[in-house]
Amino acid sequence: GGSVRLGMMALPLAGLLALAGLYGASKLGSGGILATGDNQAMVSTGFFVSVFLGNVLALTVLIFGVMALYAFLANGRSGALVLAAMILSTFGISLMLSRLGVIAYVVPALSRSYLHGNLESIRILDSVFAGPLVMVDTVSSVSYSAGFLLFGIAVWRSGILPRWAGMLIAVHAPLITGPFSVAGAVTGALLALVGGGWIAFSSLQINPGQADSATILRAR
Repeated sequence: GGSVRLGMMALPLAGLLALAGLYGASKLGSGGILATGDNQAMVSTGFFVSVFLGNVLALTVLIFGVMALYAFLANGRSGALVLAAMILSTFGISLMLSRLGVIAYVVPALSRSYLHGNLESIRILDSVFAGPLVMVDTVSSVSYSAGFLLFGIAVWRSGILPRWAGMLIAVHAPLITGPFSVAGAVTGALLALVGGGWIAFSSLQINPGQADSATILRAR
C-alpha cells in the first residue's frame, strides 16, 4: 500500500542522518579512546548532536524503513528470506542502540572528567569498551550485515525493484559496521543513502497492478 511505500523513504533518510554521525565518529580514537580521541570535541554540543542524530536517531528511523521493506517484499517468492532479513537486521540495530548509548552519554561525561584532571577516566572508559560491549558490538555488526545481505538478495530477486539498489544496501552494512576507517563509514552511509533512495523512489513508481502481477509471476 501507499503507507508501506512511504515508509520506505525512511531508508534514505537513515543514510542521510548517518552522514551527520560521522563528525562524532571522527573524534573517537581507537584503543584507549580518551587517550587518542579529541577530548575537547567530545564534550561539545556538536559531538552529542552528531552521535544522537547520526547514530541513535538514524537507527531508530531505519527500523521503520526495514519494516516497510519487509512488508513490500513479504508476499513474493522470497518471503522466508525477507523475514530472516528483517529479524536479523532489526536485532542488530537493537544491539547497536545499546552501544551507542554509551558513546552518546558516557563518553562525553568521562571526557569532561578527564579534562578536569581525573586521569582514571581513561582506564574506566577503556574497561567499558573492553568488556561485554565488545561481544555486543561484534554480534550486532554480524547480525546487521547478515540482515542487509539477505535484503539485498531479496531485492535482486524481486523482479520489481532495481537489482543493483539491493546490492548497494547489502554492501553498505559491513562498511558502516566493520573495523574500517571513517572513510569506510562514509562510503557505507553514502551507499545506504543512494541504495535506499533508489529502492524507495522506485517503489513509488510501481502501481499496485504491476506489483500484484510481479508477485503472481514470481510465485509460478
